[in-house]
Amino acid sequence: MMCETLDQTLVIETATSSDLPEILRIADARLGVSYMQSSDILGAHRTTFAAFLGHRLVGFLSASILSLADFRECYARIAQLPEMGDRLTDPMGILHAVAVDARYEKRGIGTALIAHGMTLFAEPRPLTIITAGWADNQGVHIAGPVRENGFQKVGYLKDYWQEDSLARGYECPTCGKPPCRCVAGIFAQTLR
Repeated sequence: MMCETLDQTLVIETATSSDLPEILRIADARLGVSYMQSSDILGAHRTTFAAFLGHRLVGFLSASILSLADFRECYARIAQLPEMGDRLTDPMGILHAVAVDARYEKRGIGTALIAHGMTLFAEPRPLTIITAGWADNQGVHIAGPVRENGFQKVGYLKDYWQEDSLARGYECPTCGKPPCRCVAGIFAQTLR
């Protein structure tokens, strides 16, 4: 995928192992130190796209498709939201992470990454795709780009990353050292 942004062409490609150090740098800076690991980016059943302006990697998106049973196991709190009732499909799509280098934010790169990431979910149908974004005093950070791509807010979950941050030891960009006490804004889109 290519699009124009501030006199440069944005190119989005499937990430490779050579992209991993820069993706991890962006993830640490934008999502929290050690939130993303190599296996979260290039692991089995994950697809990660990298966005480039010229030769500079400026953002990434990580996504996957899970069976409904796996979704209910891995994302039980989201699956149990009353608003998810008729949105549950088998399988389910997950946007695990979207992050853009701070020097390149507010240029539509996150929105373009999500639009490109949606190509992963072309089949089967129906398919619901979900994502969670942390909320702080500035709002839910992913809200604009996901809404521009047709997602709707389905709810909020308090202390969403608390247990995970303690178990994995990552630092939240808002809370700092574990536990993360952030509220997650949950967004979904069902493709029919």
